[in-house]
Amino acid sequence: MDTTVVSPLLTEWEARKTQPFTLIGDDVVVGILLLCFLIVAIALADKSHYLHQLMYNYSVGHTRAQSDNIRTSRSFYLRSTLLLQSFFSTSLVFTYYQWSKGYVSCSAQCLKYLLVGAMAAAVYVIVKIALFFVVNNTLYSKQQADIWTQIFGDTCIFAGIVFYLFAVACISFEIPSSFVEIGTVILFSLAEIWLIFKSFHIFFVKKYGVLQLFIYFCTLEFIPLLVLGKILRNLGHIF
Repeated sequence: MDTTVVSPLLTEWEARKTQPFTLIGDDVVVGILLLCFLIVAIALADKSHYLHQLMYNYSVGHTRAQSDNIRTSRSFYLRSTLLLQSFFSTSLVFTYYQWSKGYVSCSAQCLKYLLVGAMAAAVYVIVKIALFFVVNNTLYSKQQADIWTQIFGDTCIFAGIVFYLFAVACISFEIPSSFVEIGTVILFSLAEIWLIFKSFHIFFVKKYGVLQLFIYFCTLEFIPLLVLGKILRNLGHIF
C-alpha cells in the first residue's frame, strides 16, 4: 500500500499547469500590474503634487508651462517613472490583445509580447520628440518648444494611467478582442486629437503658411505612426 504523502503545493502546481494559460494567472503580468499601481500611488502621494496639478490642468484646459516648484530633479525622476509606467500599460493592452487572438499560450510568449509592446511605445515617443526638435530649430521658438514638450509628456503620462485602468479591466474581465480594438482606437484617437488641438493653440496663433502646416503634420503625426506600425509588423515576424 502506497503511503507517499503528496504536498498540497505540488498538487496545486500540477493542477495549475493543466489549466489554460491566462494573463491574470501569469506572475510577470501580475507583477507589472502591481508595479504600475505602485508608481501611480507614489506619484499621488508625492509632496510635489505633480499628478494632482496635471489632472487639474487637463480639467481646466491649461496650456502654459507649470510652475517652477515641479521643475526639479525630483519631478524629473517622477515624470520619467510615470512615463515608464505608460510604456508598461501600453504593453499590457497589446499583450492582452494578442492573447485574446490566440497568439499567446505560455509565459515565455507573454514576456516577449510585453517587451515588444513596451519597446514600440518607447520608440514612438522618442521618434516623435526627436522629429519635433528638428522641426523646432526651423519654425518655432524656445518657449513654444518648452510648452509643447511638457504637454506631450503630460499627455503620455495621463494616457498611460488611462491605459493602465483599461488593461486592468481587460485582463480581469477577459474583454473580447473586438472591444479591445475599439477601446484602444478611441483612447489613442482622443490623445492624438488633444495633442493636435493643443499644438494649433501653441504654434499657430498667427496665420502660418500651408508648407509649415504640412511639415508639422508629416513630422509630428504621420511619420511616428508609420514608424510604430513598421516596428510592430517587423517584430511580429519574430514570433
